[in-house]
Amino acid sequence: MKKKSKSLSVFEAEKLTKQAAKKRQIVIELNDEQAAAFTGQYGKLNPAEAAELVFLVKKKPTSKLKIAGYSYHGDTCCA
Repeated sequence: MKKKSKSLSVFEAEKLTKQAAKKRQIVIELNDEQAAAFTGQYGKLNPAEAAELVFLVKKKPTSKLKIAGYSYHGDTCCA
C-alpha cells in the first residue's frame, strides 16, 4: 500500500516558518553608528536573496550566519 504524502500550501509553510523563527530570536543591540553602518551594508543587498551575516571581533571573523532570502515589507512579519 502506497502512503500518500501531505504537502503544505505556501501559506501553511510560511506560517510554520514564522512560528519557528519566533521561538529562536537573537537580539543584537546596536548604537546609532553601528545601526547606520549595518543599514548601509544591508541596503545594498536584495532581501529576496540569501545572505551571510559575519560577526567580527577585533577585525577577526568569529561567526557566519546564513540568512535565507525573504522579502517582506510591513509591520506584521514573523508574528
